[in-house]
Amino acid sequence: MAAPAECRLIDTACFEAFLAQKDALPKRYDRLTGRFDEAVGALLDGWQGEGADAFAADAAVVRQGMTDIGETVALLCATVADIRELLGEADHRLGQANRQAI
Repeated sequence: MAAPAECRLIDTACFEAFLAQKDALPKRYDRLTGRFDEAVGALLDGWQGEGADAFAADAAVVRQGMTDIGETVALLCATVADIRELLGEADHRLGQANRQAI
């Protein structure tokens, strides 16, 4: 017995909502890292000694983590855009195949 024919739909509305923000996300992230850098700089301006050195080292680790996350956000935005484009191409090709089959 053959399986019933099914039509599967990939709802790309969530892609569209995300992609509408893809340029704003990295900018927002850059502003956050800038504020972090300003705060660390302000704290270290008047602070010396072992505590300041330890804080600076910890802040550098956190800052590197923030940089890594920023790169991941940029890669995620690019990947979602690529996936959306591939889905659009697949949909177009399926439409062409269906029209030719008629």
